[in-house]
Amino acid sequence: MIVLLPALYSTKHLFMLFATVLLLVMSTAARSAGEQPAPPFWRVTNAANETYILGSMHLGTPKMYPLPAPIRDALSRAKIIALEIDSTAITPRQLARMQALGTYPQGESLRAHAGPQRWTEMTALCHRLAVDCDRLVKRRPWLAALELVLAAVAKAGFNALHGIEVHILLNKPAATRIIELESFEAQLAVLSGFVNEEALAYLMETIESFDDIDTVLRELADAWLYGRDEDLDRLINQEMRGSKVKDLYKKMIVDRNHTMADGIEELLRQQEPTLVVVGAGHVVGVDSIPNVLKARGWQLERVRP
Repeated sequence: MIVLLPALYSTKHLFMLFATVLLLVMSTAARSAGEQPAPPFWRVTNAANETYILGSMHLGTPKMYPLPAPIRDALSRAKIIALEIDSTAITPRQLARMQALGTYPQGESLRAHAGPQRWTEMTALCHRLAVDCDRLVKRRPWLAALELVLAAVAKAGFNALHGIEVHILLNKPAATRIIELESFEAQLAVLSGFVNEEALAYLMETIESFDDIDTVLRELADAWLYGRDEDLDRLINQEMRGSKVKDLYKKMIVDRNHTMADGIEELLRQQEPTLVVVGAGHVVGVDSIPNVLKARGWQLERVRP
């Protein structure tokens, strides 16, 4: 699959953006001398084992590290690491399936479906990002949106190699097992499942989000790094709750949180120490995974240094 960025960014890295790409959850700020870093991190206190849940950043910069000591300690003891999906296990066949679902058939194009006004707005954004819009002509809206956001964050100095998941995989104990809470196919089904007009609305909302991207990034940076969970919920989930795309929040957050909670519950009944790593938007707010687990009888506490 052709991507719009340097070779550093593979299609696997593009797919890793799935949950957070729309939300633009990333850190651009330097650490404040007056606050202790406290990313969203939870401990399940009545599990059969030692289980922690970390809200992650799929893309990042070196400024996010080192992670706070409680997270590093949980990683060092983990026998199981549970991720949304394991990007290192994605196969060429799955990538081909993604490309096929994200490409219009012969005779159709994004330019034709978007119409002159939308295409003009998209062209203006491409110009700002130094992206050749002609390379997006055959992309379906959801894949075009992903690639535009990835281009923007790359321009801002972010990459998946500094994302939390990659950091966790590179620094995990050698014998640690990797468990997936979702599947590539399930995530792809959500992305590709929006009908054309909904997908176009998703693309246009993504484009509109670039109008104040610098301010949003600074707010999100501080909210994630310093553990301001209410701000994270407002900046991430509230935007989706108010989306023009029907059921966007339900499909992106609520339904997936219940699915991942099912998998986490199975792990809570095992004896091995476990570290769960999911996108930050899944661990804050009324419909968060911690709240889903609490409603099912599990006891959780927010961990801060």
